Amino acid sequence: MSDFAKRLDAARFAVAEACHVCRKVQERLASVRSMLKDDKSPVTVADFASQAVVARTLAERLGSVNLVAEEDADELRAQIASGNTAYAEAVLEGVRAAWPNATLDEVLEAIDLGGADPATDDFHGFWTLDPIDGTTGFLRGEQYAVSLAWIEAGSPVIGVVGCPNLSADFSRPFDDPDPHGCIYLAAAGEGVYETPADDVEAHQVKITRLETAESEPVRMCE
Repeated sequence: MSDFAKRLDAARFAVAEACHVCRKVQERLASVRSMLKDDKSPVTVADFASQAVVARTLAERLGSVNLVAEEDADELRAQIASGNTAYAEAVLEGVRAAWPNATLDEVLEAIDLGGADPATDDFHGFWTLDPIDGTTGFLRGEQYAVSLAWIEAGSPVIGVVGCPNLSADFSRPFDDPDPHGCIYLAAAGEGVYETPADDVEAHQVKITRLETAESEPVRMCE
């Protein structure tokens, strides 16, 4: 398998794992809100958990990775040091949906893998991640996305967008979460592909190439 194919498959797998984690956190919004006493806390928990899973999966499948992502673990470490472990425990529970044996230290280290800086670090290509794209949709139990891209020489080469609640049937109302969700994969010069978000393992994946007319562009998750 070429380096390009390895990156694409690793990105698909990482986003599928993150979709599973985010769906589990979203299912528990009421209990997480009750635990954390903050309406915005559940999406922060999902952000941390999603980033940890994506970072760990990329590193596990590709070796050393350069990842630019939204979160760092400093806030969690500060809260743990002050005796407030609720956030960290909620993040760890979310991560364990995809990484059952994860320890808190491992999760914090994985989150911090997202701290690369393309402006100062010396590397040719890097991953960039938005672990929860669409906070309002997430908190409403509706649409949101996990967005991951590989940037090379300043240009996006691979893009993977996971929409855990989006149906492949666009006649289905967007406020009616789909039980499978969708992942869209795009690669420079290779087209756009769609696969169910809950088919994680490679041997289970059904990937469909999307053929669209100019008047009917591919509809991505908003």
